[in-house]
Amino acid sequence: MVDKRAWKILKDMHWESDGWRTQYVVPTGDDYNYAVSVGYIIEDRELSWKGVIDWARRLLGSLSPHEVGDGFLVSLSGDYLPLRSALGAYAVLSEVNLDARQQSALDRPSDIYGSVEGVSAYNFTASNFCRYMWGTSLHTSIPDMCFCLEKFQEEGCPEVTDEHLSLLRNILDTIESLPPESRPHDLEQALKPVLKSTKQQRTELIQSLGYAGILVPKSQDTEIPRNVPVRYNYFGPVEAWRAKDGFDKVMLNRYFPKLV
Repeated sequence: MVDKRAWKILKDMHWESDGWRTQYVVPTGDDYNYAVSVGYIIEDRELSWKGVIDWARRLLGSLSPHEVGDGFLVSLSGDYLPLRSALGAYAVLSEVNLDARQQSALDRPSDIYGSVEGVSAYNFTASNFCRYMWGTSLHTSIPDMCFCLEKFQEEGCPEVTDEHLSLLRNILDTIESLPPESRPHDLEQALKPVLKSTKQQRTELIQSLGYAGILVPKSQDTEIPRNVPVRYNYFGPVEAWRAKDGFDKVMLNRYFPKLV
């Protein structure tokens, strides 16, 4: 469950009435100490590239698809939104060639290679804010995805209930009810009465299902370019998804075996 005091402190650091703050407002005194003590504000961590690769391997080796799928399911009721972020992080990180990346720079090298030794201070507070605000993580950064999965393990996942499974079935029913050429944006709008959520939370939910290979164009259509709006809030295969593609049942079962 969300710690209301700590969440307010974290949100006020990053967000104001019209969106992201141009400059973070870091709390002081008791507020800062409290938010740190309950894991909402994250203090700097020293990371090396080798350490990040080892971190990623350790997390992928200790988590399974159905565990992060359970986190996604539990988040649908609205009480455990941060757990939702693990699905996309796990799916993307699983596809990364860690052996190849070990020979190259990180996605954000200036944050990691802050010294000749390749060790630098890295802060995950903004990533934690994204987990609580939208149920997502930064999928272009290996350290941020690792952080997301580490928090998922630390916080634990409540038991999946019939209510959670029913909510996912409602999402799938909504997909099947859409006109064939409907896009992800149309699905986001259609999910408004299905889930207690904000527009951005629904957008990130759809994006996560795309990363997991559940909402992707059908295989026979992948070689045929599809028109995608220039200004679009989706990335990867899901941006070309249409309702006629439905959902991939193999990948659905990989992450949500309890649904059967």
